[in-house]
Amino acid sequence: MKQVININFQGRVVPIEVTAFELLKNYTESLSRHFANEEGKEEIINDIESRIGELFQERITKGATCITEDDVNAIIKNMGRPEEFEAMDDTQTQSTASSSTSQEQSSAGNTQPTGNKRLFRDENDKVLGGVCSGLANYFNIDVVIVRIIFVVLLFSGIGFLTYIIMWIAVPSSATTQIGGARKNCSVTPMKN
Repeated sequence: MKQVININFQGRVVPIEVTAFELLKNYTESLSRHFANEEGKEEIINDIESRIGELFQERITKGATCITEDDVNAIIKNMGRPEEFEAMDDTQTQSTASSSTSQEQSSAGNTQPTGNKRLFRDENDKVLGGVCSGLANYFNIDVVIVRIIFVVLLFSGIGFLTYIIMWIAVPSSATTQIGGARKNCSVTPMKN
């Protein structure tokens, strides 16, 4: 039997095992140390904590009685530890360089279909719900064009309803796995 406490995490009351709370506390403290010299560190850490709070809330609404160590470990694994961030930054720099090379090659006419594409709302490039950016990614067009189309449709009367239906019906890119990346993921130390 494990002891469960209620904490106020990002404005949400969360029942959590004491051992899971300690793990979460250590994680948020390590993030604070990692981002200590970053400009806008409070915002970065607040964003990460907000995302963790959302994931906790999703877990509770799906019927969990409390947040366990396994839940916290899954979130940490998917979001990454601070010592992994620098390695990820180096990898992203390399992949950005290689993707720009592949984009240059594909614009030269060497494109091939990528197989099964799925439509998701893009949580990393959203204004409201990510519907327009998800459609732009799906059809491989500029997101500004899709947003202009929705604004024009808004004035014709069907744009608002279409957007709301798609917002509800199209799954978010962040819901494909627990801890999926969202816009500017960052973490702040927990406040009791």
